[in-house]
Amino acid sequence: MEKTGYESFYLAENELLVLLAGKGVKSWYGLSLGINRYAETEFFEKWLYPVLAKLYQKGYVDWEDGMVAIREPIDSMINGLANAAFCMTAEKAGSQKKICYFIPQGAVLLEKSQREADMLRLTCLDKEEFLSELWEEGYFPENGVWVGDCRFHFHAVSDGRLVESIKLEEDGLLTWIVLEAAGECRRFSYEEEWCRKKIQSFWMRGAKKKTDS
Repeated sequence: MEKTGYESFYLAENELLVLLAGKGVKSWYGLSLGINRYAETEFFEKWLYPVLAKLYQKGYVDWEDGMVAIREPIDSMINGLANAAFCMTAEKAGSQKKICYFIPQGAVLLEKSQREADMLRLTCLDKEEFLSELWEEGYFPENGVWVGDCRFHFHAVSDGRLVESIKLEEDGLLTWIVLEAAGECRRFSYEEEWCRKKIQSFWMRGAKKKTDS
């Protein structure tokens, strides 16, 4: 079931790629294509103007002095995707994969739309909304109730490099965290606070990277 209460926007993948290219993005780790170096293909020669026309019809872009301008709040979301240092893919049995891009004020959530075929759904959430949604959608145990195996992969957006991965698994009456990072694997008892801090750490690492660059 798709979420309500948040403002979301629907884009075809080629529309998203055009908007990202408008921000100077040449390669980007996305939902369905992995690391996508679309600027190195003939994509724009063939599809740029038809895609821009569709974006204009949707009210996502305007023409200003012969230039294309992305309208708000889409512009802020695309800026977030273009500038995010890290993203997290979340997967669990019975649910489609979603990918979350960490931005200073929260996260841009990208997932395949369940309402519109072949469309992507973008939603901007603040930090608390994002964390609450993960728990509400059953990605983590709630009051000791097991939710099934869940996996989280943290990637660098620029090149798709896998930075860390987390798996939650059940063993008898216990829930375990399996952490893979820097070529090492650790297994330890599940702690909700540890999971929250791990996710929050990628906001801090992203902010530091932007400051240092």
